[in-house]
Amino acid sequence: LEKFVKNGRSLLEMVDDILHITKIEADKLELEIHQINIRELISDVAAYYDLHASEKGIALTTVIEPQCPQFINSDTSALRQIMTNIVGNAVKFTDSGSVELRIQWQPGNSSGDVLPELIFHVEDTGIGIPEEEKEAIFGLFTKGRETLHSKYRGTGVGLAIVSRQVHKLNGEVRVENKHNNGVVFSVSIPISS
Repeated sequence: LEKFVKNGRSLLEMVDDILHITKIEADKLELEIHQINIRELISDVAAYYDLHASEKGIALTTVIEPQCPQFINSDTSALRQIMTNIVGNAVKFTDSGSVELRIQWQPGNSSGDVLPELIFHVEDTGIGIPEEEKEAIFGLFTKGRETLHSKYRGTGVGLAIVSRQVHKLNGEVRVENKHNNGVVFSVSIPISS
């Protein structure tokens, strides 16, 4: 029964990703900016992947820096998709070690010409991403390393969704390999008041 539930959840995530990327590509997905509890959203995303991480024997930790506000104005769905896809990939591609979701807040300036930014980093001890694939992984239906497809399932749309949602929010996404193993995804989103 547990296997059926897990496979059903996986299938639902794939269908949801394909529907979202279809809406984004057709420019039919409008942002809905409103006040959200960012700490609760982060907690929900971490809780969603906590069981899968513990089943794999990896630690999933969340660090929210104290200066990060509880409420921000942004699009809940877009932020959830961005975090869910990045954290989900980190857990999927990490077979031992850890995944850390770290949230930072960069205040703007008093004149308002520099907006505050929500910055989150997802750091893992997984398989990493070859340098030559770092740009391509954000493409639609793109998967890295053909040799890994049988071990790590997916549609290849998760990071395309991340890239497009970050762009819609006027943000930036970066990916860096760590020196030993793993990868760090960093996303910065400007937040208006």
